Amino acid sequence: MHPLLSKSAEDVVALITKSEKHRKYVWTAGRIIKRLGVETHVCSLPVAERSAILRHFRRLLREIDASGIVQKRREIQSIGFGDESGYDYVNA
Repeated sequence: MHPLLSKSAEDVVALITKSEKHRKYVWTAGRIIKRLGVETHVCSLPVAERSAILRHFRRLLREIDASGIVQKRREIQSIGFGDESGYDYVNA
């Protein structure tokens, strides 16, 4: 199992909260990977492993959305890993 798959919703919320102190972001799985500083590493992984990591972070964003910390945007976003659902941080 890749270490990024051990990241929890709480880890992602901490990353979002810390990042949002400095500027507003549209949050996607790709944005999380970029903010973790592992974009180059993830891009170099085999497609199956990269896809598993992206699915993991997308699932965590849906969980965080359900808890009310972020809110899904209507428009599809493209932030490094193709077209994805974007989320705004709303729990200031």
